[in-house]
Parts: sequence; C-alpha cells; structure tokens
Amino acid sequence: MGDWQERTYEGVLPAADTPGIRYTLTVRNREYSGDGIFVLAMTYLEAENGKDETVAYTGRRFTQRGSADDKDAVV
Repeated sequence: MGDWQERTYEGVLPAADTPGIRYTLTVRNREYSGDGIFVLAMTYLEAENGKDETVAYTGRRFTQRGSADDKDAVV
C-alpha cells in the first residue's frame, strides 16, 4: 500500500496582540495517495503573561475525486 510520507511547513505571521503566531503544519499520507492526516499547531508568541501559548488541531484529509466534467479528475 506504500510508505508513509510526512511533510512539515513552518512560518511566523504577524498578529495584532502578540509579536506573532508561529504556524506548524504537518501533513502525513501514504505514497501515491492524497488521503491522510494533518496536525496544525499555532503558537501565539508571548500571549499569556509573556509566555507562548500553543493550540493544536488534528484531522483527516481526503482527495476529492471526480467532477461534473470528468469522473476521473483529482481535485
């Protein structure tokens, strides 16, 4: 069924009330399949009395297959 692939993307975006928000998105799926899982961690820098605060979300991701024009399309 293929090996698992994992990719991580990171960056810091500006925020109104803190020095920024560090985003870390990790996407994991089997080779040759778009279906898999993701973890999104958002760290609010110096948010709570000068300490970082992290909120994390996990979920599943799916590849949409088929469209009105092409039943074999990968969307």
